[in-house]
Amino acid sequence: MAVAFVISIVLLVLAEADADNSAYGYLALFLWFGIVAAIPVLLALAIPGVVMTRRARRQGGRRDH
Repeated sequence: MAVAFVISIVLLVLAEADADNSAYGYLALFLWFGIVAAIPVLLALAIPGVVMTRRARRQGGRRDH
């Protein structure tokens, strides 16, 4: 997501530099919509992963004692 954000900024700079490159601005907007759409998906995957990792570590620690 960080790479997409940087690329979108570069595309905006290119779009502002020349009127013939205005399509780059639309590509930057498309990337922003993709970033916004990806945030809930990544959270839906990350939160259960963190919970399962913590549970596994707690259970693993109990077996060692």
